Amino acid sequence: MRRTGRTPAFTAAVVTACLLGTASQVDSAAAAGSCGQASGHWAPAGYVSVAAYGARGDGVTDDAAAVQCAVNSGSDVWFPTGTYELGASVSLPTALTVTGESDSATPTVIRGSVGGLVFGETAAATNTTRTGTITLQDLFFDSIQVGVNGTKTSAVLERNVFSDARGHISQLNSPANQQLVLNRLTGTSRVTDSVFLHGDRSTDAVAMSLYRTTGLSIQRNVVGLELSESEWLEDWPGHHNWTDRSSDGTTNPSPARVSLPAKLATLRTALGLGDSQGHYRSGLYTGFDTLLNVDSNIFDADPATPSVRDHAAYLKGVSGRYIRNWVRGWPNAAEGGVKVRNSDGPLTVGANRLVDTPVLLYVYSDPTYPLTLREVDVCANVLEVATLDDPTHAGITYYENVQPTGLSGIRAYRNTFVDPTHTTGVIAGQLSPAVLSQTEANAFTVYASNSYQDTGGTVPVTVPAGITLAPVAGAPATDACSGLTVPSYALPAYGR
Repeated sequence: MRRTGRTPAFTAAVVTACLLGTASQVDSAAAAGSCGQASGHWAPAGYVSVAAYGARGDGVTDDAAAVQCAVNSGSDVWFPTGTYELGASVSLPTALTVTGESDSATPTVIRGSVGGLVFGETAAATNTTRTGTITLQDLFFDSIQVGVNGTKTSAVLERNVFSDARGHISQLNSPANQQLVLNRLTGTSRVTDSVFLHGDRSTDAVAMSLYRTTGLSIQRNVVGLELSESEWLEDWPGHHNWTDRSSDGTTNPSPARVSLPAKLATLRTALGLGDSQGHYRSGLYTGFDTLLNVDSNIFDADPATPSVRDHAAYLKGVSGRYIRNWVRGWPNAAEGGVKVRNSDGPLTVGANRLVDTPVLLYVYSDPTYPLTLREVDVCANVLEVATLDDPTHAGITYYENVQPTGLSGIRAYRNTFVDPTHTTGVIAGQLSPAVLSQTEANAFTVYASNSYQDTGGTVPVTVPAGITLAPVAGAPATDACSGLTVPSYALPAYGR
């Protein structure tokens, strides 16, 4: 049941807290010291409403101090429908759940009023004292970075939308403006059923940035969207998790369900979002993440993005699985697709549908990451090829610009190439000043089960002169992609 009743029974202290400073300068910590809670504001059992601490949600008032009071209260926090302007960052000091109202066509928006704000923490902050789980759900974050960090902390983010209508997500972290930053999380952490939007053509953006997480699952998310045609989301596997749950935790009865496209249409009008919300440098950027599970996501960038492109998924020093994802909008070139770099594995890149974009396997000279590539399975992917932006990096490629200290167990098998020209295949090459040796080539096994869809013929393998790397018969001892199904979506093109 939708409950949005509010009363004006604010204490003087809370009113003062909400009005402290300008939109760009609110001392939330000081305001939190004078927090007072008013009665008469409904929230689900176990929650406290931000309205009880004076948050207005009117899209005008700076609610940063009131929101900080609520998250400092020791209770889980409830955001009724509204637009909550934040003129200062809000930290999440303890394990808690923050929930927005889900059964309303008008979403709960948490919006940054000025650049450089964070809801949570920046990646530079490593919380060593907080234990437990931070849960953020049914929230629409606009023009503010969300960050959860902690060596003893887990995070659950589900059914959230991230956008940047004002271009306020500052470059708080390298390599670009990052909408969601998760750092050093442990335990059972996940990001599920969420949508990432970025329409600013002039700035680089990364949807999700990870660093040294353990056991994190990234599942059923959509990165990039043509808002003028979002009805297809009702066929997206994550959609039922939006419509089948009410704000008070019960099943949302028909016909009261509010579809995600309906909420996005409301958001689009309210925030003035353009049609193309797929201007991304990267969908996923990682570093030293262990047992990472990236499963059944859609990475759909606008190919007209004029800013820097740096892979749909950049997997650096990672172990885990990148499976059953649908990828489009990054070029069939060195900056495209799924890139695995300097990994000790094991890592599986499997059963993904890659539309005009490659799988790149690299070892770079980099003092931060090991000079290794071990136990990597590239299997059962479908690579659809229509445009060869750079034939030397299309298909499945292995490159090195340094002599690796460890190279073993790189396998490519059961991949299907949809290429009418029958030219795209597997490449093992070198980048100056490295020279690929036969010993290094022997660490890369290419199986004859890689084939063209229309003929079933074995795809070619390209190597430097003097190197032998021919497709071999049979199959690896263990098929890392056994039982996995490649996704298929009929997504509209951008700019239609």
